[in-house]
Amino acid sequence: MVREVISLSCGQAGVQLTNTIWAQYSAEHGISASGLAQAEDILGSCETFFSNTSTNRYVPRSLSVDLEAGAIDDLKNGLYGNMFNSDFLINSAEDAANNFARGYYTVGREILELVMEKCRQLVEYSKAPKVFC
Repeated sequence: MVREVISLSCGQAGVQLTNTIWAQYSAEHGISASGLAQAEDILGSCETFFSNTSTNRYVPRSLSVDLEAGAIDDLKNGLYGNMFNSDFLINSAEDAANNFARGYYTVGREILELVMEKCRQLVEYSKAPKVFC
């Protein structure tokens, strides 16, 4: 049975790290920047980190969230941007302006329900048994 990993990244640092991590996962599993298998899966099943679509493309099982649009736009416009499902790249219309209270109580709260819904969808799309602690 294949274990499936769901990656969640929040904030600018998390989204920037996501960009680098998925480039490494793609190289390790022989997946091109567009999500197509270009070589034999080197480390076994790439379905640990990727979901295979009906068009035989591999899409990262990942959710990236940032209040500022810049970090998400960098991910979308990067080399591996076409690989990601844009439904799971979430940003707000405005950022928190380096103010924790604003990000936690106002601007962040506005997208919290959407983020939780997308997390639920990722878990449902996954074939692994569900274990919650």
